[in-house]
Amino acid sequence: MNLDNLKSFYYTAKFNSFTKAAQSLGITQPSVTRQVQDLQEKAGFSLINKTGKSFILTDAGNMLYSMAETIFEIEARIEENISDYKRQKKGNIVINTISSFSSYYLPDFMPKFIEKYPEIKVSVYAMPGENVVSTTSKFNNDFGIVSHKVRDSKIISRELFCEEIVLISSPDQPLAKKERVGPAQLNNLPMVLFEKDSGTMYSTEGFMRRNRINFKTICTISDSEAVKNMVMHKAGYALISKKVVEKEVASGELVAIHINDSFLTRKFYMIYHKDKYFSENLQSFIDIMVQWANAYNSVNDKS
Repeated sequence: MNLDNLKSFYYTAKFNSFTKAAQSLGITQPSVTRQVQDLQEKAGFSLINKTGKSFILTDAGNMLYSMAETIFEIEARIEENISDYKRQKKGNIVINTISSFSSYYLPDFMPKFIEKYPEIKVSVYAMPGENVVSTTSKFNNDFGIVSHKVRDSKIISRELFCEEIVLISSPDQPLAKKERVGPAQLNNLPMVLFEKDSGTMYSTEGFMRRNRINFKTICTISDSEAVKNMVMHKAGYALISKKVVEKEVASGELVAIHINDSFLTRKFYMIYHKDKYFSENLQSFIDIMVQWANAYNSVNDKS
């Protein structure tokens, strides 16, 4: 069925006028008449009964008008939604991220995006780093956040920011009185360590190699909150991203000790498929995130 013909019929029936239908559609009245006639011929039955200057719909015409009304209401909603997408009023953004980023960094800038674009739904799924990489390579997200550069031909890695890793201690441990320590002072220290494939552990292993030191491993844990709780209960010390312990340090539950090693940092990367299309909505989110990351880097550089 020719939708132009159907639209001419619909507007003619709606306004009970070929002339008004033509004005609404922006075409000539003869064109509307011709399209309605063509629709009737192809349907094989009459849709309109003329009575002088006016007309009434046949039973078939009423049936078709009702169905056409549904079709063109949907068309109007489609056009409205497309317009909303163009004006960044609607949309969906899917992010896969390691849990530390979603817990401690995302809340710093995501509310700004939500306030500016309230109709855009942002879905954030925390998962292990290898899963973030896997879902990104399969186009199952808009982008991912990991704490190591990904070496995969399908994936682009973009460094966002760099975070200092500090030594944390309960307030009454021997090193808690020190503001800064050298790497040698950590040799054979009882440590609560992160799991082997975590970003923090990558940095920790590099730190140990550079400085030729070892730790006395108390336990290995994958969760930041569990690591902090173990240290608060005097199980040992831990190396952890500075921001992750901000609240506990501010409350006095933990002490953060700086280490004389400028390479002891944790980097965060935005990763995305090399063929990923960036919609205006997605680009707006990324712009806000990058703006925050640049400011965060700037503050950390000064400190």
